[in-house]
Amino acid sequence: AVAVGRRRAMLSSSKLIDQDQVVYDSLWQSLYESEDGKAGFVHLDKVVQMIGLDAGSHCRQQMRLRADKLGPAVRQKYLNQVSQKLDIHPLFWDLGHWYVPGRPDTKAHLSSMNQLYASNSIACQLLRERVKVWAERSAGMVPTICNEPVGGDSVEQKKLMRWSDVKDNREMEERVKWPRMKSHTRALEKLLRVYENDPSRLLDISRYCLVFENMSNLTNCLGLI
Repeated sequence: AVAVGRRRAMLSSSKLIDQDQVVYDSLWQSLYESEDGKAGFVHLDKVVQMIGLDAGSHCRQQMRLRADKLGPAVRQKYLNQVSQKLDIHPLFWDLGHWYVPGRPDTKAHLSSMNQLYASNSIACQLLRERVKVWAERSAGMVPTICNEPVGGDSVEQKKLMRWSDVKDNREMEERVKWPRMKSHTRALEKLLRVYENDPSRLLDISRYCLVFENMSNLTNCLGLI
């Protein structure tokens, strides 16, 4: 009975995917059939390669680089630079944990779900402010919930709007549907089913989405990021 139920669920899911595939193929064809569209994809590919997003080693949650684990000469040079600026919290000084700002340790992957969610609770708010800047400078659109008249009634419907048209209107800004952090349940599902119990491969705990009307705007936003 369980096998039959699973088989039915797989067939139902397959039909949904088939429908999405048709829409995807149609959209892809419309974007790629013009010379401007082809040029946009070529440019996007170059931007991706330039900033290293095509390298699999970048797609991991990494720990910050600790200066106390660097070689003696490099470590001393770093400490001489930060000693005047007081960039290191006194507690970390006492513990001997001296982190280099903005420098990941490519050999040390994050291994704690608690640490992942603690850092993302802050990163989520910071990222939202960056997304607003990127959207404004690249004509990015955000999802909003608006009341639309339908058959004499007012019905809430999703609508994409440019952030530049929303940001100065407090009422409209409150209607923006910003995504929440990924739930613990969903994160654990992905961790166990897909990522072999490796938290460093969970990259979308904090996630936002911008939609663009053309490839040029999308590529511009990627360049800003």
